[in-house]
Amino acid sequence: MRGANLPQPKPMVTLQDVFGSYTAILDRGHRLCAPTNKNGEDPIAPTRPQHLTGYDFVSVAPNLVEPDNVQVDNQFGTYTVDVRNPVRLLVPSAKSLVAPPPPAQIPTDIRHFLCHNLVGVQGPTPAGITVESQFAANVVAVANLGAAKLCAPVNKNNLDPTAPADPNFLLCFHTTEQTGFGTLNVFITNQFGPSTTQFTGQPFITQYDELCVPSTLH
Repeated sequence: MRGANLPQPKPMVTLQDVFGSYTAILDRGHRLCAPTNKNGEDPIAPTRPQHLTGYDFVSVAPNLVEPDNVQVDNQFGTYTVDVRNPVRLLVPSAKSLVAPPPPAQIPTDIRHFLCHNLVGVQGPTPAGITVESQFAANVVAVANLGAAKLCAPVNKNNLDPTAPADPNFLLCFHTTEQTGFGTLNVFITNQFGPSTTQFTGQPFITQYDELCVPSTLH
């Protein structure tokens, strides 16, 4: 989901995933990924606390040569993609609609993910996907395969050295929604602090614009 005024991160992180090692300066977050009941397959997902805040990059280095013709498998089918440099970091976060969550509620059972731009994406473009999160229910469709991101488990600041060997990726599709989402205020806490101490305005989310699907590479 797209949002604004999410927590302001520390400016620089080191990152290592299966594709390479990077140093990135992070911009403020503007996405919140929530557990989702997709097509009625996981009815308890909206009650789960494992959220991820997405931070785009001000800069990232070096510009590595990354692989072409990577095959990505998920429940929608097989996709062939050319992987390019990373553009976003997903950070485990606690969320509340009423007050800033305490740091003890930040999930520790999910990893950070490093999301890479893709080009030459080929594969199915599913539509009519029902989604239900803690925020709303809706119907979405994959709008533009070329805007998809491949998110890899990442070792951030050398705190999770086994992450690059984790085979559990996310393929994040850009989607359109059937009905408007509206605007909803949220409170978020993660390793960069609570959102309410970082901004004058309250963080908010505005729409479903991405669906991240568990995926594997081969």
